[in-house]
Amino acid sequence: MGFQNIRVFNLALLGKQGWSLINKPNSLVARVLKARYYPQIDFIYVSIETNSSYSWMSIWTSRAVVKEGIGWRISNGNRVCVWQDLWLKNDVSSLARILMHVVDPHLMVNDLIDVGQGCWNNRLEKACMHHDDAQNVKRIPLVDTYRGKI
Repeated sequence: MGFQNIRVFNLALLGKQGWSLINKPNSLVARVLKARYYPQIDFIYVSIETNSSYSWMSIWTSRAVVKEGIGWRISNGNRVCVWQDLWLKNDVSSLARILMHVVDPHLMVNDLIDVGQGCWNNRLEKACMHHDDAQNVKRIPLVDTYRGKI
C-alpha cells in the first residue's frame, strides 16, 4: 500500500475508533469501554489509568486528534458549556475567551440564546466574552432540534 508514515496511519485508524465512541455511543464497544474507563464523563475529557488495557491506551492516544477536529452543532445549547467545551471556531482555539473575571464558570450556551426570539442574545454575549468570539457566536446558525450534536 506504500504508507509513508505508519505511525500517522495508525493514529488515524485509532482516531476513527475514538470518533466512533463519540458518534455511536450505543454500540457494544462504546458501551463496554465507557462502563470500564469513563462512566461519568465523555471520551474527550477522560484521563488514562495506569492499569488500562493496551487497546484502550491506544484508542485514548487518539483523543488529541479527535479533539482537534471536533466541534458542537448548537441547537438549544443546554449540553454545551460556554467556557469548557469546544464550540467556537476562532483563530486562537475553539474555546470562548472570557472578557470579565466575574463570570459563571458553568454558563451554558443556552443562556446566550433568546428563547422567545429564537436567536442569540447579543447583549449577554458582548458583556461576558471577547468581541471576536461574540462575532463568531452571531455567525452560528441555531439548529431547530432537541440536542446539540458533536
